[in-house]
Amino acid sequence: MGLFVVTAFSYSRAKNSSQLPHNGLIPIAASPLPEPVEMVDSKDGVDISVDEVKRENGQTILAIGINNHVEDYSQVDLKVRSDLAGVKPIKYVVDDSASGGHHVSAELVFAGDLSGLLTIKLTDELVFNINVK
Repeated sequence: MGLFVVTAFSYSRAKNSSQLPHNGLIPIAASPLPEPVEMVDSKDGVDISVDEVKRENGQTILAIGINNHVEDYSQVDLKVRSDLAGVKPIKYVVDDSASGGHHVSAELVFAGDLSGLLTIKLTDELVFNINVK
């Protein structure tokens, strides 16, 4: 029986090969991947990005990156200098501060399942706005 199935499959494959791609495999329809949403704002040589958004246990957790080649932003307390949809974060943790604070990876945690405008004020002049989905 196993030999018959293999033979029947081979015949079917050869019979319809003119309608198949060059490798003879039947394409499988797949759902298209969603377009990536870029969540970045740049000003005066400073880039702030939201690299990941998680919503769990009644909180919204944002993994952010702050990148530049001049200033050390690792000591700026974004807990008091940011908000998401008007809500202040309950926690701010710097995970990594490479190159003397020029490349900061951090986490902002907000109470609630939030989306909307994230505002980050590194200084009074450097204000960044990112739409968090």
